[in-house]
Amino acid sequence: MNTRGASKTSGPLAGVRILETSRGIAAQIATLVLADQGADVVRIPLPDEGADPVLQALLDLIYPPRCEVCETLGPEVFCTRCLADVLPHEPPECRLCGALLPRGPAVREVCPECATTRRHYDGARSAGVHCATLRQAVIQFKFNNRRRLQVPLARLLADRLDAEPPGGLPLSQVDCLVPIPLHPRRRQWRGFDQALLITTELARMTGLPLVIGLARTRPTTPQLQLKPQEREPNVRGAFAPLGRAVEGKRILLIDDVYTTGATLEACSIALRQVGVRSVWALTLARAR
Repeated sequence: MNTRGASKTSGPLAGVRILETSRGIAAQIATLVLADQGADVVRIPLPDEGADPVLQALLDLIYPPRCEVCETLGPEVFCTRCLADVLPHEPPECRLCGALLPRGPAVREVCPECATTRRHYDGARSAGVHCATLRQAVIQFKFNNRRRLQVPLARLLADRLDAEPPGGLPLSQVDCLVPIPLHPRRRQWRGFDQALLITTELARMTGLPLVIGLARTRPTTPQLQLKPQEREPNVRGAFAPLGRAVEGKRILLIDDVYTTGATLEACSIALRQVGVRSVWALTLARAR
């Protein structure tokens, strides 16, 4: 068991020991408030956080295994029914940004936006559409501390790479995986970096090396909270390349959600400054 930070020696709850399992944002905020009041908060790791077998068995009695998305009781982290409800992001797609294109006999190669906009990345693809079950899975993973989802979510990315048609992401021409990082302040608040966790699992599945090639240099407002026209200025200049790690490499950026592509563009501009050979991107979900 770990103690979260240093406990205060004074306060209305001084000398009170509280056991905390850190499920969800509300629980984490409550923990910080209790610690600030002087309580000795002791964190009990959940089964997905490295607890020993005896403690896992005890926690299974308290928190019976269930799907982390729909919370149906059972051994599957991402149950079969939820996986079946994920809407795949499939061709025809824009050759550059990966936007869905109308089906028909005369399918264009690029979407109208990419036809008139310069992209600093070579191509982007997504495993699924950001709706329904996949949207709920991303929310549970990022905001409710359901870290066991990192494996099935990474599997969605790996499956997308395996099924990539000719002209898609050239996996054989990628040198390394680079997660799009959180700002340290946000990572500390959340307790983990979701893109890094997913990329770690994807590296194991594909055999591609994971490289920390970017740093977020300033905090930014979450893109989903902004209007489309506000997103590019929000992340402009917010990333810096870690030059020696990525210089001359063919990069595959990994992130959770593609909204307007502004974050990918900002990362790609930063990477181009140190002479990377190519920049591709793969995200779990793409907003409609």
